[in-house]
Amino acid sequence: MTDDEVLAESPKSRMWLWIVLALVALALLFGATQTEQGRAWLLGLRSMVDVPAVIGQTQTEAQVTLESAGLRVGQVTQEETLAVPPGEVIRQTPAAGTTAKKDSGVDLALSVLPSATVPDVVGETESEAITMLAEEGLITAPVVYVYNSKTKAGEVTAQEPSASTEASIGAAVTITVSKGTLQGQVPNVIGLSQDDANAVITAGGFTVTTIKATSTSVPAGDVMAQSPAAGVVIDAGSTVTITVSTGAPAEPAAPTAPSTTPSTTPTPPAESTPPPAEPSEPAKPGTKPSQPIAVVVEVPNVIGMKVRDAVKALRDVELKVSFAFAPDNDNILKIIKQDPAAGASVDPGTTVVITIGLPSLSLPDGKPTQPMPVPAEEPTQLPAEQPAAEQSATVSAPSVPTTAP
Repeated sequence: MTDDEVLAESPKSRMWLWIVLALVALALLFGATQTEQGRAWLLGLRSMVDVPAVIGQTQTEAQVTLESAGLRVGQVTQEETLAVPPGEVIRQTPAAGTTAKKDSGVDLALSVLPSATVPDVVGETESEAITMLAEEGLITAPVVYVYNSKTKAGEVTAQEPSASTEASIGAAVTITVSKGTLQGQVPNVIGLSQDDANAVITAGGFTVTTIKATSTSVPAGDVMAQSPAAGVVIDAGSTVTITVSTGAPAEPAAPTAPSTTPSTTPTPPAESTPPPAEPSEPAKPGTKPSQPIAVVVEVPNVIGMKVRDAVKALRDVELKVSFAFAPDNDNILKIIKQDPAAGASVDPGTTVVITIGLPSLSLPDGKPTQPMPVPAEEPTQLPAEQPAAEQSATVSAPSVPTTAP
């Protein structure tokens, strides 16, 4: 090959060489883009950022903090706890102080109040039901009182929410308490006609039975007697018996001639003079009439106690209990305040208001509640009407003082 031929082929050889090199470069570039390192090399290394601390913040506050650092909120979960106010971040992943890739997510765990299981208070007394609810951190809504002939007065007949329902601490529970059998006063129907008496008694919620009797003073058809007497309190639906006059009795037969036989009826003895009363023993000189001793009790200290223990301590010294609630994250479901204060001297039966601590956000407005009213005393069931003879004996009999054993 001449020099001219060699010079003619050199440009072609150099061109193929560039083609081969270009193909090799493309192959290397394609292979590199199939790995993370290759993509980073192709697009530039992705920047890493520091993870900020968001524990103690709300979810909204945490989102702002993370986005300001080039991150975002990842998965959000909830955990029950009484140690942290509800709605705050109690854990984050990745942890604060580590590094993470820009635009990656940070998982958050938020605190929520543990739910309380509503106790079964149906059949309990009103006072015991309120105590059972307070032990769980549940507030008793205004009590509903209804007449119930099947349940003793003072017992709970219904509740809402029902037993075993899950409710947040600080939630209100409504209880319905029996007032016992509906009672009413017997109206006065003496002197009314039978029809009017029936209408009045029926309108009062009672039933009527009628008996007939003769009377020389009450016109026929009018009521001459009734039982129970007017004004007596009896159960609704009870029977009131009225005696209706049938007028004067028939004329008696002509009297027979009086007997001439001397009377043998003994003459009653003259009324004897009662014996003189025994003279009372004179009081000893220097003695003073006895004065009633004033009885007071000292209010025990129940601060820091659990609800049941505090109630027992107060009732043991014959004091009544009413509940209130206030936010206090350090003393949840414990007594944080009492009124009157410990050591005060009060009369037996005085009401002591004890305040129970709840999580700060468990009450709607974050303020203490008003004290719950003291449960009403159980009403005494009035006895049935006594016969007239027994009533008279009861009224006229002298009272005899009794001495407690």
